[in-house]
Amino acid sequence: MQDIAKEIIILRGKREWTQQQLADAIGTTQRTVAAWESGTSIPRKAMQARIAMAFGLPEDYFLKNGLVEEEKPPQRAKESRNDEKVAKLVRQLGEALGEGGLSADTQKSCLDLYHRLLAETGLDGSEREK
Repeated sequence: MQDIAKEIIILRGKREWTQQQLADAIGTTQRTVAAWESGTSIPRKAMQARIAMAFGLPEDYFLKNGLVEEEKPPQRAKESRNDEKVAKLVRQLGEALGEGGLSADTQKSCLDLYHRLLAETGLDGSEREK
């Protein structure tokens, strides 16, 4: 069970609140509170603040007491894997161009494609095209 789950149970117990009473106090459902307490779900940062305030605690109570980690922006796994594949291809292309053995026209075409790939994937430091 997560630390925040245990803490919600403890705080609710001190107030002698039911899950439904806590849910009503913070604008959610009993089912959601039950999911938090069982550890199958973790309240988002905004809801953590509501829970803390419902118990008369500072908004950042759970974070400051190490009961949850700082929220990180979600990362799209597929997009991340694609970025890794593109980066690998770009490295391989760069290595191939460095070894020579290609005609000047082929090298120019490869370099143009290389720069386009860098720009479209944001690997050149610019914003990625959508």
